[in-house]
Amino acid sequence: MEDEHVRKLMLVLELAEGLSYRLCRTLDSDTLEKVQSVASGEKCVVQVIPERIVLGWRQLALPLLLTKESYLKGYSVSNKPSIQYILFLAGTRQISKAVEMLRECSSPPYIVVTDCSREVYEGIKEAINCEEIPPTSLGGEVDVEAVKSFYGLEMSGVDRESLEMTVLTKIASSKLLMWK
Repeated sequence: MEDEHVRKLMLVLELAEGLSYRLCRTLDSDTLEKVQSVASGEKCVVQVIPERIVLGWRQLALPLLLTKESYLKGYSVSNKPSIQYILFLAGTRQISKAVEMLRECSSPPYIVVTDCSREVYEGIKEAINCEEIPPTSLGGEVDVEAVKSFYGLEMSGVDRESLEMTVLTKIASSKLLMWK
């Protein structure tokens, strides 16, 4: 059964690899407010994630894939894609809990995840002095304890690959929480 679960997760990750989204890194402490003002009224995903809890590109792409699917299939909890994204990232249905989880681990640098028009993305980059980065560059400066705390994991002596698979499984499983 576990092999089947891993196989399905790997298929989902292959789909996530084909997504077109943009990432940039910033040290700006007012990032969230600035990003929200630039993307105001847009029906797209724009979210600010503390880099210290990012294990790699899959952790950011999988919630994006699930967000898109939730809108296509009609089981989204929020009418704002950026909020739906953090619900999947945090693995909860409760908006206030997801926001608080991010707030608790919030410190620069930040990764800004965008799945918007090029114009909105360029406006965001300009507003927050953001350096575009390739998804494969993520995961260098991870605070393992912050990751475990963010996801409520009580693991010890775990290698990074196992931690990432556990986090990806938690994100993928959060899809089940979204169904009413």
